[in-house]
Amino acid sequence: MSEESVTLRIDDIERVQQRPVYVYLASPLTSQSGRRQAQNRRARLAIKQELSDCPNAFFEVYDPADHTQPGSAHSADEVYRIDYCRTITADLLILHVNAASIGLGIEAQLGTDAGVPRVIVSPMSMKISRMLLGIPAKGLGLLEYRDISDLKLKLRKVLPDWTRRIVAGFPSRRRALEAVRDAKIGRFVLRMRIRHGIPRAELADRALLSEEHVRCIELFDECAICLTLIQSHQLAEALNCKFRPLRTDVPMFEPNRGLPGLLEVDRESLDSLIDFVVRRDIRNDQRVFELWDHYMEMRSQAIAGREPLGEPMTEDDWEHEFRSGGTLF
Repeated sequence: MSEESVTLRIDDIERVQQRPVYVYLASPLTSQSGRRQAQNRRARLAIKQELSDCPNAFFEVYDPADHTQPGSAHSADEVYRIDYCRTITADLLILHVNAASIGLGIEAQLGTDAGVPRVIVSPMSMKISRMLLGIPAKGLGLLEYRDISDLKLKLRKVLPDWTRRIVAGFPSRRRALEAVRDAKIGRFVLRMRIRHGIPRAELADRALLSEEHVRCIELFDECAICLTLIQSHQLAEALNCKFRPLRTDVPMFEPNRGLPGLLEVDRESLDSLIDFVVRRDIRNDQRVFELWDHYMEMRSQAIAGREPLGEPMTEDDWEHEFRSGGTLF
């Protein structure tokens, strides 16, 4: 197996770290009448209150209405990334459906793709879309209520069962999430882009992804969790590397054999360059490629002249060279 391969390892169950039950509370936030908005607000508050008072588990609730609501300072890309990451890393997705909502449908599908258990909460008078009901998620039920008092009463009755079923699925799902995070797929993508000199925009075009999607994969580990098999194959082909379906201890992505290996000092230097690019969200691809090419040219000359290899470049070294505008010579 290549020294630069990305490998997903699934740890033993004993190593699963316990934490709160993360809940994503989705609801319609746009195109609602005043009456429906008020109903939605009261229902969300009731759901959050009942989860907070539940003695069976510590629920930590993320409600987009409190963070990325319409009118917030976030850009469209930021709203999608934030809510995307919150959805796919949740332990439970609660959909409060009291009006038609495109955003809620997207959140429902994202949660399904990530294997997040789902509950639909809705007024009895609401006719729910068959498309939403038909999404093949692990459903914990449909909770219909007459009024807010009825909603609270029904939540108190079902929360113990919900908690038991959610916690039962913790080990396998959390191990899988951690395995994908630990694989650092985004770092691998960035590593291959630097070594092949592929600008982010060009990779996005080749892989039929948006440039922002590629950026998020490179910068945020969670954004690789829901890569489909089709997208993974497209990325591999665009990066001139191999992709294999996920199995324990089998690499998902690895360079083709034609790509020369790196000495240890050069691997450490490349890792430091990747750290610099990721932590500072550097978007000047050409400058990054130029620095790496100059570095490798300098290393080749040193090896040819049998000069001492020296120490690896650090993140600070790369930043200095990047800001200086010069070369490494």
